[in-house]
Amino acid sequence: MLGISAAAVSIVLVLGSGSPAFADRERCAGETAEARAIDDALIEDARRAPKWTWWWSIGYVLAGTGAALIAVDAPDDWLGDDTRAGLYVTAAKAYVGGLARVVAPLRVPVPRTCGDDRRALIETAGRKERNTAILSVVGGVVLNTGGLLYLGLARDNWRTGALSFATGTVVGLVTLWTIPRRAWRLRRVDRGPTLGLVPMVPLGGSGIGGLSLVATW
Repeated sequence: MLGISAAAVSIVLVLGSGSPAFADRERCAGETAEARAIDDALIEDARRAPKWTWWWSIGYVLAGTGAALIAVDAPDDWLGDDTRAGLYVTAAKAYVGGLARVVAPLRVPVPRTCGDDRRALIETAGRKERNTAILSVVGGVVLNTGGLLYLGLARDNWRTGALSFATGTVVGLVTLWTIPRRAWRLRRVDRGPTLGLVPMVPLGGSGIGGLSLVATW
């Protein structure tokens, strides 16, 4: 267990050490206010993205290692079987979360020359940030639901499963809240709000219909 954890930490450290450094640069001649805003957003997010990936990766690995060590070493009079199983589930979820950050790190493109297409860069950066957020949410729901069902169905301990689900959900929300998203916000503002009403057609003779509010982001 310690060997695996040490290897995981080493991988995270190596990846984190490669975070890009962006030197201060002079403004391009004739640069518009829009181009300056895009540059600032891209450079800020590109600086923050490796740190976000590194800190959450190492945090997940350390949390998983701590939970696993307690589950393995704690005496029986300290922990019941259900609590120990909950710690194993927590450790597994934490390791998967850390692995996801390492395997699919967030990388934000930045302008290299004055002639780079800023519009294309902000679109790419916003899409990367959005997709990372969506994958984090979906992956968190899948992991937490799997832990809940395992503890509830396999071990008949819904209370521990619910606690594990709630804890994992809170951690996932904090992860989402801290993600670099300045480029994503700028891209969304530029596109403007996209809201619409879609009719809901009753199916199967239920007779239930109506309107659904749809938003794109």
